[in-house]
Amino acid sequence: MRSSLVAAPAYAVLYLVGTATAIAQDATAVARLPRDGTTTYVTYYTSHVLAKQALSANDKGAVLEVLGVTRNTDGKPYFDNMSVRCIGYAQTVGGKFGGQGNCVETDPDGDKVFTTFDYVSATHNITGGTGKYEGISGSVPFTRRILQPPGPDEIAALVDHKVTWHLAK
Repeated sequence: MRSSLVAAPAYAVLYLVGTATAIAQDATAVARLPRDGTTTYVTYYTSHVLAKQALSANDKGAVLEVLGVTRNTDGKPYFDNMSVRCIGYAQTVGGKFGGQGNCVETDPDGDKVFTTFDYVSATHNITGGTGKYEGISGSVPFTRRILQPPGPDEIAALVDHKVTWHLAK
């Protein structure tokens, strides 16, 4: 009799812990992305220079690793709380700034969006994705607000994005 009295509360605790875990996992799940859509989000980026070189007294180039986190500014559940890693090349030649690179944006479920970007046109192009983003394409114009650098050879920026996408599947 005593063992069944002890076992009942233990099973109840395990049930409650399992239920709470399932609810917490559902709360972090990202909503299904509509087949076509538009939304806005901001990414908080920091970057550091991996390599740089002077091309002349006024010309230079650098390879950057850029890390960030997104926040959807429309209150929608997608393109929100994504971790971002980009590799880019930036240069100033003849007084003109330019560069390009690519990014991987990973949502809380682990699904990824892949983009390329160009500094001059200030646009990301969505080239594909995994999981719920498989078959995605689109365009993401952006504007940068450069912040005070956190240290030498580092950059901080807020980047506003307006994404328009299409899912092929």
